[in-house]
Amino acid sequence: MNIRLVILGLLQRRPMHGYEIKQEIERGMGDWTDIAFGSIYFAISKLAEEQSISESGKEKVGNRPSRIIYTITEKGRQEFIRILRD
Repeated sequence: MNIRLVILGLLQRRPMHGYEIKQEIERGMGDWTDIAFGSIYFAISKLAEEQSISESGKEKVGNRPSRIIYTITEKGRQEFIRILRD
Protein backbone atom coordinates (compact mmCIF):
# COMPACT_ATOMS: atom_id res chain seq x y z
CA MET A 1 0.00 0.00 0.00
CA ASN A 2 1.47 3.32 -1.04
CA ILE A 3 0.53 5.71 1.77
CA ARG A 4 1.56 8.72 -0.31
CA LEU A 5 -0.92 7.71 -3.02
CA VAL A 6 -3.69 7.26 -0.45
CA ILE A 7 -3.08 10.64 1.22
CA LEU A 8 -2.83 12.51 -2.08
CA GLY A 9 -5.97 10.79 -3.33
CA LEU A 10 -7.94 11.71 -0.22
CA LEU A 11 -6.77 15.32 -0.37
CA GLN A 12 -7.95 15.57 -3.97
CA ARG A 13 -11.47 15.08 -2.64
CA ARG A 14 -11.20 17.87 -0.05
CA PRO A 15 -8.82 19.45 2.48
CA MET A 16 -8.38 17.39 5.68
CA HIS A 17 -6.36 17.24 8.89
CA GLY A 18 -4.22 14.24 9.79
CA TYR A 19 -6.71 12.56 12.10
CA GLU A 20 -9.43 12.92 9.48
CA ILE A 21 -7.14 11.25 6.92
CA LYS A 22 -6.61 8.38 9.38
CA GLN A 23 -10.39 8.05 9.88
CA GLU A 24 -11.00 7.96 6.12
CA ILE A 25 -8.36 5.24 5.70
CA GLU A 26 -9.90 3.18 8.51
CA ARG A 27 -13.41 3.66 7.11
CA GLY A 28 -12.54 2.84 3.51
CA MET A 29 -9.65 0.41 3.84
CA GLY A 30 -9.63 -0.74 7.46
CA ASP A 31 -10.72 -4.28 6.63
CA TRP A 32 -7.70 -5.03 4.46
CA THR A 33 -4.92 -2.68 5.54
CA ASP A 34 -3.40 -1.58 8.81
CA ILE A 35 -1.60 1.71 8.29
CA ALA A 36 -0.11 3.01 11.54
CA PHE A 37 -1.11 6.50 12.67
CA GLY A 38 2.56 7.49 12.94
CA SER A 39 3.27 6.50 9.35
CA ILE A 40 0.43 8.75 8.17
CA TYR A 41 1.92 11.74 9.96
CA PHE A 42 5.41 10.91 8.70
CA ALA A 43 4.09 10.78 5.11
CA ILE A 44 2.18 14.05 5.62
CA SER A 45 5.36 15.68 6.89
CA LYS A 46 7.37 14.47 3.87
CA LEU A 47 4.66 15.50 1.40
CA ALA A 48 4.53 18.97 2.97
CA GLU A 49 8.32 19.24 2.90
CA GLU A 50 8.26 18.34 -0.82
CA GLN A 51 5.44 20.88 -1.36
CA SER A 52 3.06 18.21 -2.65
CA ILE A 53 0.60 19.33 0.02
CA SER A 54 0.32 22.58 1.92
CA GLU A 55 -1.32 23.94 5.05
CA SER A 56 -4.60 25.63 4.22
CA GLY A 57 -5.70 26.51 7.74
CA LYS A 58 -6.13 25.34 11.30
CA GLU A 59 -9.08 23.91 13.16
CA LYS A 60 -9.61 24.31 16.90
CA VAL A 61 -12.14 22.14 18.72
CA GLY A 62 -12.72 22.80 22.40
CA ASN A 63 -9.58 22.59 24.53
CA ARG A 64 -7.77 20.32 22.10
CA PRO A 65 -4.65 21.49 20.25
CA SER A 66 -5.22 23.09 16.86
CA ARG A 67 -5.32 20.72 13.89
CA ILE A 68 -3.56 21.67 10.68
CA ILE A 69 -5.73 21.34 7.58
CA TYR A 70 -3.85 20.17 4.48
CA THR A 71 -4.69 20.59 0.82
CA ILE A 72 -3.07 19.10 -2.27
CA THR A 73 -0.95 21.35 -4.49
CA GLU A 74 -0.47 21.20 -8.25
CA LYS A 75 2.84 19.43 -7.60
CA GLY A 76 0.93 16.93 -5.47
CA ARG A 77 -1.57 16.29 -8.26
CA GLN A 78 1.31 15.57 -10.63
CA GLU A 79 2.91 13.27 -8.03
CA PHE A 80 -0.40 11.42 -7.62
CA ILE A 81 -0.58 10.77 -11.38
CA ARG A 82 3.10 9.74 -11.48
CA ILE A 83 2.57 7.19 -8.68
CA LEU A 84 -0.52 5.79 -10.43
CA ARG A 85 1.44 5.32 -13.65
CA ASP A 86 4.37 3.58 -11.92
